[in-house]
Amino acid sequence: GTDAAAVAEQFDLRYVLTGDFAWRLIIPFYVDRLLAGWTGRDIRHIPHLRYRTQGDKRMIFNADAIQDGQTLFITEGPLDAIKLHHYGSPHGYAAVATLGTSIAPEQKPLLARAIRKCKNAVILFDRDTLVTGMPLAEELESLSGRPVKSHYLADYKDPGEIPAQHVLKVCVAVASI
Repeated sequence: GTDAAAVAEQFDLRYVLTGDFAWRLIIPFYVDRLLAGWTGRDIRHIPHLRYRTQGDKRMIFNADAIQDGQTLFITEGPLDAIKLHHYGSPHGYAAVATLGTSIAPEQKPLLARAIRKCKNAVILFDRDTLVTGMPLAEELESLSGRPVKSHYLADYKDPGEIPAQHVLKVCVAVASI
């Protein structure tokens, strides 16, 4: 079985076959429940350009979906956040994505607001960018008033690689470090 239909509905995902966004999964960004833009993830085996974004690239993916939670995971890519949020949200975990590790000044207050909806946060960037997350964790902890740490997954390149049946176990393990 697959959760594809449920995930597509939960995150309002679309798919485009023609035009500038052809062969892309469309991942919308909402701010206060209004469509603010989207990013398109190329699904071909060898993509020419992996992501293409329409709208302000200084958005935070999934920030509107954060309710009172235990731990907020901050990921680079929206597919990482989708996987963590979909499987973790019934258990108090939430996830947002920053669209990369280069965090714009405009993104920091948005992240701090999302973090304040949870008890703590974990920056879970891809394994090769752990160093980037550490100073960001300190800054976001100061801005949000909540504990924020940076971590990486020893067994996976990024959260999107975690098999569905292991996501909750990984969330619990990372949140308790």
